[in-house]
Amino acid sequence: MERVCPHSKRSLERWVALYKKGGEESLIPHSTGPKSEPGGTPIHIKEHIIRIRKKTRLCARKLAWRLRREDQGKFYEQNIFSSFEDLQKKMRRWNMYYNDLEHCGLGGKTPNEFLREYRLTHPPNVCS
Repeated sequence: MERVCPHSKRSLERWVALYKKGGEESLIPHSTGPKSEPGGTPIHIKEHIIRIRKKTRLCARKLAWRLRREDQGKFYEQNIFSSFEDLQKKMRRWNMYYNDLEHCGLGGKTPNEFLREYRLTHPPNVCS
């Protein structure tokens, strides 16, 4: 078979089945990209996660577990939500509160203070 056709037996079987089902039209290649979220995660977020993983030496699963554990204990277990809008409102309030708390990992600064200083030293869209 490999002398006659460079493609695998499975590929040929699939193409024959597609041709029988829909003719030549069905053999036209289609995108195999994700259909629900074609944009995926933005590259700057992926880069940020990689930096955090290198700094903390945690695998992706442990990093996600720690973040969820912290959210679960500090937010979800202490609130009751009557609707999705109520959840969104309380989440916005929680984020404002949390980002104004001092963090040891940021040298005693709040995330908002750290972000302000970081933006001054690393302006966006500027090559160094």
